[in-house]
Amino acid sequence: RDHLCQRHERNYYKQIKAYASQLKNAGFDKGIYEDTNEIAGYSIYTFTAENQNGLSVSLTFASGTTTVSFNKD
Repeated sequence: RDHLCQRHERNYYKQIKAYASQLKNAGFDKGIYEDTNEIAGYSIYTFTAENQNGLSVSLTFASGTTTVSFNKD
C-alpha cells in the first residue's frame, strides 16, 4: 500500500477534482464513488475507484489536506 498526504496552504479543491478526472481517464473507472460536502466552511471531496487490474485508489481533500492512497488486494 502506497500513501501520500500533503498539506496545502491554499485551496486546491478544483485541481483535486481535475486529478480525479485524470485518474478516471487512466483506467480507474470501476466502482467509482465520489462525494462532495461542505462542513464548517471547509470543502471535502472524496473519490475512490478501481482499475481492471484490481488496483484501487482513494483520493480525499479536506481542510487543505490531500490524501492519495493506492492499494492492491
